[in-house]
Amino acid sequence: MGLPINFTATVEDTSGTVVSVERVTYNGEVFLYGNLGEAQVTIPFERITEARVEPHPDKDKVKVMAVLKDADPVTIVVEHDMPCYGATPFGNYKIEVEKVRRITFP
Repeated sequence: MGLPINFTATVEDTSGTVVSVERVTYNGEVFLYGNLGEAQVTIPFERITEARVEPHPDKDKVKVMAVLKDADPVTIVVEHDMPCYGATPFGNYKIEVEKVRRITFP
């Protein structure tokens, strides 16, 4: 069994606070998932350079535009309270996706 994948990212929240986070996950996964129209899709972190969170007409959802390394950006719809987790030099990190402005992967 190989070592777990460790994704590092910079997270900017809606207050403008920017934090470097290691071991980033989206609801415990190393990919984004949500709806594209009527379909469910997953987008692996390794394909993403940036994820930008935008409002959605349904207050229980948000739009996430994934800027991809090797394809055109794609916007998916996700539940507003999905958690993102990680670790920082000062401790563990958790934020709901609706409170994120953008996540940038190096």
